[in-house]
Amino acid sequence: MENEELEIPKLYSYLGICLATFLGGPLAGGIVIYKNLQVLEKQRKGLTIVISFFIFQTLLFCSIIFIPKNFVNQIPNFLIPFITALIVYHTSKKLFGEELKFREINHIKSKNNLKAVGIGLLVLLISSSVFLSFAIPMRLLSEPEEFEEFKSEFALNEAKTSDFNEHFFNLSDSELASYFQKDYLPIWYENKELIQEIKESDVYLNWDMEKKLELLEEYTDKRILIGEVFLKDYKNRHATYIEDINLIMGDIQDILRELEELS
Repeated sequence: MENEELEIPKLYSYLGICLATFLGGPLAGGIVIYKNLQVLEKQRKGLTIVISFFIFQTLLFCSIIFIPKNFVNQIPNFLIPFITALIVYHTSKKLFGEELKFREINHIKSKNNLKAVGIGLLVLLISSSVFLSFAIPMRLLSEPEEFEEFKSEFALNEAKTSDFNEHFFNLSDSELASYFQKDYLPIWYENKELIQEIKESDVYLNWDMEKKLELLEEYTDKRILIGEVFLKDYKNRHATYIEDINLIMGDIQDILRELEELS
């Protein structure tokens, strides 16, 4: 009778676990760890790991939505995946490090890393869908009181320069220079400061509000540019400002159309 070799069930390697984690987050790493613990007949411990890493992943997603964007933007893109992979790696090392070491010494093959990658991608797809189904309705939330106050102050300042066209076409160059220096530019510099204040604040802004703020900043920069272009040409005794300002006004109309589409 021929001797039959006893086939030892394969485990995922550290590399496979980390690949799954890097792609699908801690939940994916937890599932791969569970698969290993299942082979080692420690399903209960594996289930605890999956639940723990599910909570971990949920907290990460919540942080993306609720933590102020100025803080989130300062975090390098690679840092969170790297840290989560490191946490999952050390967890797996603690749970079955000796077993993997034994298998490596005895040249026992690990499971194909492509399977771990597949788990990571599948978890990424599912968790992203769940995240988006929650995040998209957040766009429909009412604007924070601070953002409403900002818009009111911005609109009030803008209204103070509503006579721009009348002055631009009726005042002499010297009178127009005085208008830009004393009235027009100080108001738009103030609006620029208002935008900077709301950007640096801890006020939560959803995607639409961030886009509005971005467009308002572009709009303000163009308004300021009008005054600066005129004053530069006036100081240098050039007469080319009309053509330049017309081009800027065209850009302003494009920005206003985009803002109207967001309303």
